Amino acid sequence: MILDRLGHYDDGIRYLEAYVKDYDNQFIEGYKLLSRLAVRKEDFRAAGDYLKRGLEISPKDPELNFELGVTYARLGDLEKAKAQLRVLFEMKDPRYKELKNILGTHQVG
Repeated sequence: MILDRLGHYDDGIRYLEAYVKDYDNQFIEGYKLLSRLAVRKEDFRAAGDYLKRGLEISPKDPELNFELGVTYARLGDLEKAKAQLRVLFEMKDPRYKELKNILGTHQVG
């Protein structure tokens, strides 16, 4: 995204929020992009909010679940990060191992 490359994160967020709204808030990829822009701004709470909104539409989306787990870890909320780890494990998604490494967890549960 060009605005991201130029460092205009707030402009990019406003543009994408309007775009997502035009799709009746059902544009999952928009939420993924919004979360990435928020991460670039180091606004991990906003990133988590965007990811959760995406999960309301598609709860089984492995990318959203993984990114939310990473976001929780960045926020220091290890219990919620571990909950996302369990979701990925139950989904048999290979990103489970990557999140497990990020968390330094040796067991699920």
